[in-house]
Amino acid sequence: MARGLSLGGYEADWGELLSDWLTQRLCQPLLRSAAGEVRLTTLSAWRTELEFWLPATAAWSAPLDRLVSRLEPLPGQRPRLAPRKLNGMLKGYIDLVFEAHGRWYVLDWKSNHLGDDPADYLGERLAAAMVAHRYDLQYVLYVLALHRLLAARLEDYDYARHMGGACYVFLRGLASEAVDTAPESAPGAFNKAPDPAPGVFFRSPSQALIEALDAWLDGDEGPANALLASAEEVET
Repeated sequence: MARGLSLGGYEADWGELLSDWLTQRLCQPLLRSAAGEVRLTTLSAWRTELEFWLPATAAWSAPLDRLVSRLEPLPGQRPRLAPRKLNGMLKGYIDLVFEAHGRWYVLDWKSNHLGDDPADYLGERLAAAMVAHRYDLQYVLYVLALHRLLAARLEDYDYARHMGGACYVFLRGLASEAVDTAPESAPGAFNKAPDPAPGVFFRSPSQALIEALDAWLDGDEGPANALLASAEEVET
């Protein structure tokens, strides 16, 4: 904390206040559902700054852009990706990977200032900020990286059963007090998407999307094109 304040040009006196602020807010539940709450203070399995490498073979950016825009329908204007062909390795770091209630999640911290109104960190406004910065592309690639990791590490891995999704925590929007707790745990409760706390954006990309992107990285646009065609048929 002290080093961060010094690098940012802030006085050390802010340290105690910020420490108390973070401790209070990060003890609150990030997600709530009938399966239980997700709290960082109760995690038993996690990994910070998880490095990943995704091999890419003649993977054009256009199918990625179209697929994520269509399969992750979010409000707001999305800047288009510049056309490019990816060859080699995509390297990244995930702020936090953790397990809760039998499912695995990726988490990314955000300090963006979206406004002074608490409503700026809720619902459609929060989603619009996500797509404006193209964090939608980021979180599907993070989930893809986690998907590959779990497939290699868990003998009985099943996307529908083990994948939780992506949490983007906008620190400025976290509530100072706990929200209503979830109902008692129940079998199959996570079949319904969890409710995120204020300041938290949550999405669980479909298995079809992640598998299509998996093939796209190998230079195979077939599954992506088929998924897009299927989505267009449903819309018409």
